[in-house]
Amino acid sequence: MLLAAAAGLGLAGCSTTGRAPDPGGAPVPAGAREGVQRLLAGRSHALRSGDVTALLAGIDPRAAALARAQEAAATAVTGVGVAQWSAEVLRLRRAPRRREEELGAPAVLADVAIRERLDGEDAVVRRAAHLTVVDRGGSWLLASTADGPTTPALWDLGPVRAARSGRSLVVAAASAPEWAEEVPAVLDEAAARVDEAWGTGWPRRTAVLVPATAADAARLLHRDPAWVAPLAALAVGDASVPGSGVRVLVQPEQFGRLSATGRAVVLTHELVHVAARTGLGLRGTGSLPLWLVEGAADQLARSGRGLDPAELARPLLQRVAAGMRPTVPTDAELRPGGGAPLDLAYAAAWTLCESIARRHGAGVLVELQRRLAVPGAPDVSALAPAVLGEDLPAAEERWRAEVHDGLAGWR
Repeated sequence: MLLAAAAGLGLAGCSTTGRAPDPGGAPVPAGAREGVQRLLAGRSHALRSGDVTALLAGIDPRAAALARAQEAAATAVTGVGVAQWSAEVLRLRRAPRRREEELGAPAVLADVAIRERLDGEDAVVRRAAHLTVVDRGGSWLLASTADGPTTPALWDLGPVRAARSGRSLVVAAASAPEWAEEVPAVLDEAAARVDEAWGTGWPRRTAVLVPATAADAARLLHRDPAWVAPLAALAVGDASVPGSGVRVLVQPEQFGRLSATGRAVVLTHELVHVAARTGLGLRGTGSLPLWLVEGAADQLARSGRGLDPAELARPLLQRVAAGMRPTVPTDAELRPGGGAPLDLAYAAAWTLCESIARRHGAGVLVELQRRLAVPGAPDVSALAPAVLGEDLPAAEERWRAEVHDGLAGWR
């Protein structure tokens, strides 16, 4: 699954630019902008050099709990290795009077866009942070990370361990299941499979995050646990920045129930999303319908593995046998909580894309996505005749006939 937007709150880095405060807001205190820039510059250097003591020097001495949390998180992430960490201040404004009274000093609220890259991943990932910075005798220090939306990074939740391979970096919670150690080898095979379809114009090494529990996965996404419950993994990236790096987040409870082949399929599916998002420079999913995005990812991930099509499509075939007419799933239906059973929507998307691939070759699914990613491109119905050699309704009717036949011709 592709989640096309994600915010993260973690340790902040630097390389800042400031913007004017909101119209009508109290003016930012003199020297605040420069003070925030110095704070973030120091944090950036500390993280990249692994100097946790230097990072803690930028914490408000009155924020003891924050200092403990930041020390633990910095120790965890610098143990993995921070290759790049920078931040841009998107918005700087004076803290409310009540907050300044609590802090006993002038303070500002900084909305920051973090750009980070860990040792072992190629793409720079963008995350959001919301920081409260206080003036302590001319030194601007971090007082809180909880005065805005707070979505933690994995290392904010506790100790982590890292494993690397030729094509991946796996960062797992220290208490994550033992199978996390097997993920790098699976990713190498998955990446090679994606290369065959998408070429090599996407990051050669991808980071995969494995939290300890499904509840922690929900915290990392700032989502309700029920939202992540049916998911085994998802690709997470900032939709506001075309080509921004994408990471794969594993939902350990669902992923852990899968067979070895099932895990390979899921990770391949997510790497297809990484390749498509970064390789096409998409802002979100662009004009691509999710049935194509998700169905094509499943088609590539499942192809050639000797899997039984009828078993994979069981949720769809059972309902069709009971009298349901197969329909192309909407974007909403392919998202958790979209109103339709997620397994039914995914089965419909996969079988439609598999039907197209069997008729015209799997390459047309990639070609459709490439053409739809071009700014100003028409929708998929308008492009289909040029790419497929037939219109989309004809492809859909053939798919419906195959589904009604129980996919008998696919075995």
